[in-house]
This record gives sequence, C-alpha cells and structure tokens, in this order.
Amino acid sequence: MKTPPLFIFRKVSRKRSGISPVIATTIILAITIVLGISLWSFANSGVSTATETYANVVEEYGKFTSDRFVVTSAAFDYPNPDDMVVWIYNSGKFDTNIQTVIVTCKGTCSASFIPLQLTGPDLLSGDMTIASHTLKDLRFDSSAKSEVFTPGETYQVQVVSETGAFQTIYQKE
Repeated sequence: MKTPPLFIFRKVSRKRSGISPVIATTIILAITIVLGISLWSFANSGVSTATETYANVVEEYGKFTSDRFVVTSAAFDYPNPDDMVVWIYNSGKFDTNIQTVIVTCKGTCSASFIPLQLTGPDLLSGDMTIASHTLKDLRFDSSAKSEVFTPGETYQVQVVSETGAFQTIYQKE
C-alpha cells in the first residue's frame, strides 16, 4: 500500500482545525470587555453610595454650624400668670427652627419641680422658626404642664434647635 503524499495531510489537518484565530481573538476581547464593564459598574456603585453618604454628612454639619442663635432673655408669669416668654436672636445666615425649650429649676424647688419640655403645641401663637438676623419672642403656656414658677427661684432655660445646637440661660423668677 502506498502512502499518500504529505501535502494532502496538510489540507486535511487545516480543515479539521478549531476556530479561526480571528474568531478566537474576537471572543476573548468580548469576554474581557464584559468583565471590565461589570467590574467598573460594581466599583462605581460603591463609590457613588460613599459619595452620597459623605455629602449628606457634610450638609448636616453645615446646617449645625450655621445654627447661630442666642437666648437673650426669659420671663416667667409674663404677660399673664403661667405664661413664659423666651427671647431668641438668630444671628446666622439661615432660618433656625427651634425644636424644644427645656426649663429646669436650679434653686431649692428642684426636688418638687418637674422639668418642662415645651414644644410647638405649647406655643400661644406663631411657630418656632426664627428668620435670619431677627429677634423673636416665643410665648408658652406652662399651665398645660401643671407646673408653677416660684418667685425668687433660679431656672435654667435651654433652647434646642432641630440640628441639635443649644443655648442655655439662667433666669431668676
């Protein structure tokens, strides 16, 4: 039996080879691009979440530092018995929203006096927002809290804004 010439095997082997180099390169490039895009989107989502969280923290801190108010004075049983007035000056660039006013007794009545926590519903009129560069009086009805102010006692009045900033004043009845 005679062996076939060598050039015949070359043609047969080329026909049986796998995919062409161009198609193989295209498939490898496609896989690389898909993996790169998926890795980029994963990393980008984590970065955008961190950036958003950081931006929120900076914004809240900016609000806290821009809350510039001073409790200038407080008066008890004024203008009517069981009423209380707190004068607050906002020296900041932005409006300040007062969240609560806490009144505690620092004299001998401290054992019987229950600290008052006065909020928006306790206001006689208006709201607890103080415009920029404005002096505002907040008038509270303390009779709803069933607490009376004792003449001659010293009271601590603490005003807390919605950002957590606070100012304290001591006032004698």
